Amino acid sequence: MIDHVDRAVGRVSTSLAFLGAGILGLLAVLIVADILGRELGMPIRGTVEIAAMTVASATFLTIPYTMRKRGHIRSTIVVSRLPERLGRSMEVFAYLLGAALFAFVAVYSYDAAVTAFTARSYEGEGALRVPTFPTRWIIVIGSAAMSAESLLAAIHAGRGTSRDE
Repeated sequence: MIDHVDRAVGRVSTSLAFLGAGILGLLAVLIVADILGRELGMPIRGTVEIAAMTVASATFLTIPYTMRKRGHIRSTIVVSRLPERLGRSMEVFAYLLGAALFAFVAVYSYDAAVTAFTARSYEGEGALRVPTFPTRWIIVIGSAAMSAESLLAAIHAGRGTSRDE
């Protein structure tokens, strides 16, 4: 059962990471176009606002995949010097703490996402106003996925098993 859930969460995390990478690629194209436009006296308006929203979105889209691949900073040097059981217990505790933290972010970001959508909230003034609801929903979804990845990592650490890559 847990393996089935783990694979499903893995597919979600991988899909979110691909989306985040695609968004960053589009942001790179926009920034290059803006730089070239500035040289020609025709900057692209709203690039700063779009970049701010894009970076926040890409971060929350990619962190669950990073957790799955164990790409986050870890204190391996400390854990590796402890007795195996104590080291595993510390890992389980850290993963459970992360799961709780990101669940908290997801739950408490939900109302802000709904409000941003229903109130048609925007960022920026003048030439280009960027809607905030996509980023707010991405924070909710990315945090929920990160919480799930952290919980699964705690289960694997507690069992002393590793994920199939």
